[in-house]
Amino acid sequence: MLPLGLLLIINFALTLAVMLIPLASAGVRNAIAPIFCQGGETLEVRRAEVRDAEGDGYSYGLACRSAETQADREVTAWVFLAISPLVILDTLLLAAVIRRATARAREQEAALIGMPGQANLINTGGLTAQQIDLSARLRELQDAYHARLISREEYDRRRAQVLSQL
Repeated sequence: MLPLGLLLIINFALTLAVMLIPLASAGVRNAIAPIFCQGGETLEVRRAEVRDAEGDGYSYGLACRSAETQADREVTAWVFLAISPLVILDTLLLAAVIRRATARAREQEAALIGMPGQANLINTGGLTAQQIDLSARLRELQDAYHARLISREEYDRRRAQVLSQL
């Protein structure tokens, strides 16, 4: 199975393609014209000028053009119809990413034996809560020492304090 991140990227590319291909391909426009246009109308690309703060810009869309009146009827539904399934898929993929991240976080949390409130959720192998807490404190000290956050002398002193509580 593909990683979820890659699936999201592929889906995003498909979303763009679904939006842009009808603008670029006359064959695609002819195939989908019956969905959006009435009899006697053709589906054509419509370019509109848009004025913004920086100057002119252009917006492209689809319009049904009547052969009789040469009038355009803008088609906005194609964007929604084309993108809706992909947005639903994006939502499902995003939910899967969140579920997977949540499950990993719970696994990591469960691995932290001795954290307050977690001893009853984990198979402790017969250790008491105090022993689990002391074990966790020793691991934290060791991690701090290996990360060079405390000196060897400080590590030895604190370790001796923890062990004296046994």
